[in-house]
Amino acid sequence: MRTPHDTLTNPVAAGLVERSRTWPGVHSCGLDPRQPFPVERPVGFFRKAGPVPALATLELKPLPAWAHLPPEDYRALLDRTIAEREAALAADRAAARRTVLGPRRVLAQSPFDMPATHAPRRQLSPRVASANKWARIEALQRLKAFLEHYRRAWAAFRSGVRDAVFPPGTYAMRLQAGVCCAAPS
Repeated sequence: MRTPHDTLTNPVAAGLVERSRTWPGVHSCGLDPRQPFPVERPVGFFRKAGPVPALATLELKPLPAWAHLPPEDYRALLDRTIAEREAALAADRAAARRTVLGPRRVLAQSPFDMPATHAPRRQLSPRVASANKWARIEALQRLKAFLEHYRRAWAAFRSGVRDAVFPPGTYAMRLQAGVCCAAPS
């Protein structure tokens, strides 16, 4: 399960910067969770006359499991877990004798560059993996049942049925659209 500190430390885990706070792009490290913050539209990615506003105001919201915490406690918890994750990643880098790219070299890259090598195509890309054949078959059957249930609920929701019941495990639609989810069996 991914946690907020995993997301906030993605650039560190990718070997791009040593600390999340030094990431040259938009990030929320060190921001006061009680204060909304403005974010300017990136230059070069969106049309000036397009639908993306020149300035957006974002608010930090804790995950539902941490929503009961006061903002100061939530920020302290987040800062502590980020620091622990960054320390673990730094130790892994040191053991492997790797360095980071750094903010200056990150910014020097062209957003239009592509890898020199291509990923293999038309090969297996498993959604589940298990050494046990029957466990793998069972997991694939559960996945198939989930997708069928989800697609039916999604079709109903798109057609205006707002009380469509989504399968257990539906995450983004539950948070963003407040859809109803079935209880796990």
